[in-house]
Amino acid sequence: MAQRYPNLVQFGESAVRRDYVAFARRKDISIAGWGTLEPYTVGIITGWKILERNIKGTKSLTKVKTADQLFSLLEAGRADLVVYSRLSGLQLIKDRGLKGIRVVEPPLADRDTYFYLHKKHENLVAQADAALRQMKADGSYQRLYDRTIGSLVSD
Repeated sequence: MAQRYPNLVQFGESAVRRDYVAFARRKDISIAGWGTLEPYTVGIITGWKILERNIKGTKSLTKVKTADQLFSLLEAGRADLVVYSRLSGLQLIKDRGLKGIRVVEPPLADRDTYFYLHKKHENLVAQADAALRQMKADGSYQRLYDRTIGSLVSD
């Protein structure tokens, strides 16, 4: 991101680890990496470079603009799998009250994500980064995570 947006300054401490996973309705689907998506019809969101670079040679690949459109493909049976971030997908499933959609394990990829500040606030990055590290060390970060995100991954 910092290369693409030179006006942003990245924290050193990661905010959260993002898993990229496949979601499916069918129970007979199992995957074990990017190459194992090949026999399936797959949906992704246009512009997600990690997905566009790694998903090749599928039975068909449908690109849509929004997460709602993505999960509508799955609901309508127009895709065997959709690939999205785990937490955002689980939140969407919960918000829309979707039933019968599961995460297909293992994740296809995972990446650390970071907070950024505009360069005009660069003098605050070290202090904010230290505060995030302290929150992780004293357990307050985990408590906030559990209260806000934890319910998505524990159900």
